[in-house]
Amino acid sequence: MLGRWMQSGARGRARIVAVLVAVVAVVAPAHAQPGQQVAVESWLSTQDMKHTLDAQPALRFRGARSAKDATIQIDASQTYQTMLGLGSSLEHTTCANLWKLDEAARSDVVEKLVSPDTGIGMSTMRICIGTPDFTGEPWYTYDDMPPGQKDEKLERFSIEKDKAYILPVLKLALQKNPDLVFYASPWSPPGWMKTGDDMIGGHLYRSTS
Repeated sequence: MLGRWMQSGARGRARIVAVLVAVVAVVAPAHAQPGQQVAVESWLSTQDMKHTLDAQPALRFRGARSAKDATIQIDASQTYQTMLGLGSSLEHTTCANLWKLDEAARSDVVEKLVSPDTGIGMSTMRICIGTPDFTGEPWYTYDDMPPGQKDEKLERFSIEKDKAYILPVLKLALQKNPDLVFYASPWSPPGWMKTGDDMIGGHLYRSTS
C-alpha cells in the first residue's frame, strides 16, 4: 500500500505500483547442497508501470561450496544508512477493528504493538489523510463537495469524521509510546481537485498560477 500515490485515484486499480523498483523472488529448492545451483523465479514492478509483476529471466544462485564459504562476517564498526524506525499502519480498517475491542483489550493490544518497554516497540506508523480504499465505510477526504462544486479556499475543510474512532486510537498509541512517529498520506485528493470530479481515477489539475 505504500507504493500508491495520490494521483492514481482511490480505488479501481487491480495493480499495485511500487515506489521503487521491486523484485519478488521465490527460491526452490529451499535447501541447496554445497555447490548446487538454485533456480530463482522473479517478477518485476516499476513505478512507471512499464512492468507490473512481469516475469523475469530465471536467476541462478550457487550454494556455498563449504561451511567456510557460508560464514557471514559482521563488522559492527562499519555503518551505512540510518533507519527512522520500524512499524506498520494505523489506517481506517486497523483502527476500526481496534475500536471494536473493549477498552481494556484495545489498550492491551496497542501497548503490545508500540510500547518499547512492554511491547514490540513499533516506532513508525502510517496514517491516512481521509480514508484509504480499504475501509468499511464510504470514502471521504477532508474537503468533499457535491459534484460540480469546488472549495478552493478550503472553507469546508474538516477532520470531523476522524473523531469517531481514528483520532482516539492514534491518541492511545501516543500514550503508549510518546515517541511514536506518524507518516500521513492521502489515497486521493478531493474529487473536485481532479479531472474526473471524483476520488476514483482521474488526475490532479495543474496549477495555472
